[in-house]
Amino acid sequence: MRHLIAFVFCLIAAPVFANPFTFDDAFVRETPMKISAGYVTITNTGADDVLVGASADWAGKIELHDVKADDKGVLTMSPLTELPIKKDGTEALAPSGRHLMIYDIKTPIKAGEVKTVTLHFKNAGDVKTDFTVKPITYRGKDAPVAATESDPHHGMHH
Repeated sequence: MRHLIAFVFCLIAAPVFANPFTFDDAFVRETPMKISAGYVTITNTGADDVLVGASADWAGKIELHDVKADDKGVLTMSPLTELPIKKDGTEALAPSGRHLMIYDIKTPIKAGEVKTVTLHFKNAGDVKTDFTVKPITYRGKDAPVAATESDPHHGMHH
């Protein structure tokens, strides 16, 4: 009887603890260096929440960062302590904007690999998602393709 009660409780409680997030176009940039950046579009189908950090076993440290232009157009990067994500809202971590700054990468990451990142949310807790390693030139699935990416012969002298 005790097992039945525990089973029923799990069925009732499961939706409460379900992951309320969807992740789209999660990628990190390929690099032979010990530093890279990660990008993802996060949609929250649950209650308001806040992204407060990230971690991965393949990196020493991951920080939330933002890039902003000053009144002269000079870009500066600075750490963020949190990123609010409203109920039914979407927040993009994208090139030239908010992103995950990944430090102390343990071994070089190569295009095509899949790396797991744990995103830390204030209310939902830790949520793991897979990030695909993309070439350094990749800017996101909705970004225009540069001539050098679409034409492998662009810039070559014959």
